[in-house]
Amino acid sequence: MEFYLFCDGASRGNPGPAACAAIIYKNSPDSDALLRLGKVLGTATNNVAEYQGLILGLEGLLDHLAKDGVAPASVSLHIRMDSELIIRQLTGQYKVKHEAMKPLFARAKGMLSQFAAVRPEHVRREFNKEADQLANRHLDGLA
Repeated sequence: MEFYLFCDGASRGNPGPAACAAIIYKNSPDSDALLRLGKVLGTATNNVAEYQGLILGLEGLLDHLAKDGVAPASVSLHIRMDSELIIRQLTGQYKVKHEAMKPLFARAKGMLSQFAAVRPEHVRREFNKEADQLANRHLDGLA
């Protein structure tokens, strides 16, 4: 079973008012969205907001799987983000140096370890625009 997680974070001011979002698809990113999640974070940097989007999506997917009685260990997860930094940290290419991001990284990695396979992929912003728009709608108070 495969799922696709598109996530994004937005911050105005860096740090400044921030929000995040995640959109989850089952089997194909061309299918209808299974879950659309978003939340306002308060004040945060853009990178913290990006991690929060990833965590929001992982929590949402794990909750969905639990309700359906599906073991995460039977799931392949494709993660698509426009944050090259976060993707490279997830794949071990970059170390997490910023103290505020270390617990977020650890939390995300802990959840990711439950899945059979995880494939993080950096995508250009235009391929992540739904998650970007959802994060910005939350930031604007429109969601």
